[in-house]
Amino acid sequence: MLWGDITIDWEFLHSIASTLGDSYALWRKHQVRVSSVTHLYRRFIETPDTTHRRNFVYELHRARDFEASDPRDHVFALLGHYSARSGTDDRPIIEPDYNNHVDLIYHETAIRTLNKEMHLITLNAVQNRPGFESMFSHLPP
Repeated sequence: MLWGDITIDWEFLHSIASTLGDSYALWRKHQVRVSSVTHLYRRFIETPDTTHRRNFVYELHRARDFEASDPRDHVFALLGHYSARSGTDDRPIIEPDYNNHVDLIYHETAIRTLNKEMHLITLNAVQNRPGFESMFSHLPP
């Protein structure tokens, strides 16, 4: 896990949070909810009970209302999620490249997730944005 310039191993952080449990004293003194750490661990670390959450589009859809100063981070910020892996080589489904236009990143992400997963949730995640169609008007039908 990254927090600014600091990194900590998820397994270590989760083990500490599990040991502390929901310590009211910790919350009161430092305003830290250790249950949030265990929740994030369950969301982002693949375990045997997470087989139903292996869909990257589902994770993108769940995070659609999160704020980002750069709209490309709506995709790039979730590339650490286990569902974003493209296959056995453990690479992300798309390489983060801030030189690419946001619409191209969204388009490429959609194509790659459809090729990987073929879930109908992709249709549920579609949003029309003004000007998006003109970006691809030069392409043949």
